[in-house]
This record gives sequence, C-alpha cells and structure tokens, in this order.
Amino acid sequence: MDTAVPQQPTVPDTGGTVNTVPSPTVPPKLGKGDLLRIIAPAASRAMVAEHDHSELIERRFADLGLRLSYGRHVDERDIFDSTSVASRVADLHDAFADPEVKGILTVIGGFNSNELLPY
Repeated sequence: MDTAVPQQPTVPDTGGTVNTVPSPTVPPKLGKGDLLRIIAPAASRAMVAEHDHSELIERRFADLGLRLSYGRHVDERDIFDSTSVASRVADLHDAFADPEVKGILTVIGGFNSNELLPY
C-alpha cells in the first residue's frame, strides 16, 4: 500500500511565477504510551462537572494505551462558564510546546474559541 502524500499541484500567481501549494501536515499515528493533553479553549471542564465521567474516560483511554494530562486552567470557571483568554491561550500554547504531548483534545467546543485566534 502506497502511503506517500501525493505531490501538490503548482498554481501560477498573477506575477507570472509559479508557487507550490503547501502539502498538509499529517502527524504520526498515536501509539501505546502516548500522552494526550486535555484543554478547555471554550467552556470550562467545571461546567460539565455535574456529569463528571473522568474515571470512565481515563480508563477507556488507558485501555487504548494512551495517557491523559490536563491543562493548568481546564477547571477555571467565570460567569460565562469559561475562563480568561490569557488562561485558555496559555493552556493551548503549553500543549503545543510540550514535546511529550502527542495529541490535544478539548473538553467541549464553544462559540468563544474564536477569541483565541489572534494569539
């Protein structure tokens, strides 16, 4: 089975030169023992704590051979069931900067994740 990424086409720009369309970045598959970071870029984990299934979730990921860690601010909660932009950005940047983290999962999606885009 050929798993090579197909060569991307070239697209001429308006100046007559040819630019290459960048290939998508495909991360390696997760493996046994890999670490996933859970962050809350929108709503806090505390918002869904009344339905806390952390033990079940951690057991299921462990059964897959994966480890979980949590962002420092994942449980902070303000009046909007979120936390400050600074805290959410810090967790996102920490997750990408940690070489041990092989994947990032979010607590829940949300309308205010877009507040992080400038950072």
